Amino acid sequence: MSNSSADPLRFIILIIEDDPAFASLLQAILKSNGYEVHLAAKAETAFNFLNILSPHLIISDLYLPDMHGLELLKQIKISHPQVPLIFLSGYSEEVDIVLSLELGAEDYLSKPLRSKELLARIRKVLGQPKPVSGDASETKSNEESDPLLTSGDSLLKIDLLSREVRIHHWPLPLTEKEFEILMFLAASPDQVFSRAQLAEHIWAHGEQIDARTIDAHISHLRKKMRKATPNRYPWIYTQRGKGYAFKPFIHSLQSLQG
Repeated sequence: MSNSSADPLRFIILIIEDDPAFASLLQAILKSNGYEVHLAAKAETAFNFLNILSPHLIISDLYLPDMHGLELLKQIKISHPQVPLIFLSGYSEEVDIVLSLELGAEDYLSKPLRSKELLARIRKVLGQPKPVSGDASETKSNEESDPLLTSGDSLLKIDLLSREVRIHHWPLPLTEKEFEILMFLAASPDQVFSRAQLAEHIWAHGEQIDARTIDAHISHLRKKMRKATPNRYPWIYTQRGKGYAFKPFIHSLQSLQG
């Protein structure tokens, strides 16, 4: 599993998942635990990534738009036999699990996601030691970053597993799409995403979505967050002609456009 071009302390994980919301959730959890993460929605894209990235681990859904996961596994074992693969699927039939393991999968986990278990299994496959209890600050950081995205000195807390959002310890009721938009943007603070990128990552493949619908979701989300935050901080700002970005809480709002 050598990767001479990669930082030996930073493992590269390729996620193959066609559900954009779940892929973003998984990416956020792994990135917050120090992994470099790349996403592919189809097997074809994954094979292109394999030749470029030389990942240390693949995490794949069992049912992909262009190929069954077992066929994907067979091809990977031929072309990249050194790269381990973990299946993470909503299907937990015994036959799927047994066939996957017999064909060479390192592990098989069932959705819904249990992030601590997933992280433990990833560490085992990669040969990483478990967090050392003697290093209190590192252990505490790992535990807190497991299911949460936080921002603004923890003023905002997003629980990725229970899908709950709190501002100033108060729950913020969000719709499913509002939560997914916030989760996606907050995972990459200060990065501007176009409406097309939001549509691609938040909405299902093939679902028709127009710019006005995205703008409406953003507007409703921002109003709820403003109302719950000191100084009515917007959290999500607009870059004209480019898209939207999540901005961590700061005291000065001079440079922001709501």
